[in-house]
Amino acid sequence: MDEFKIKENKFLMFRNTKLKDNHPDYRGEVNIDGTIFEIVAWVKIDRKNDQFLSGSINPAKGQKIES
Repeated sequence: MDEFKIKENKFLMFRNTKLKDNHPDYRGEVNIDGTIFEIVAWVKIDRKNDQFLSGSINPAKGQKIES
């Protein structure tokens, strides 16, 4: 995702090429106050059969970017 510049407090997510069923459906990055974090999300189904996203932010990959 280095080819895209993510503006501060914005994110980009792309459909993930899953090698296993438990891998995330989407993967991307978020820029929080100038620090980039990896984000992942899974498509889930609720009791009413509606789709929603469940995900996480990985602070271990956070890195400060220069403006």
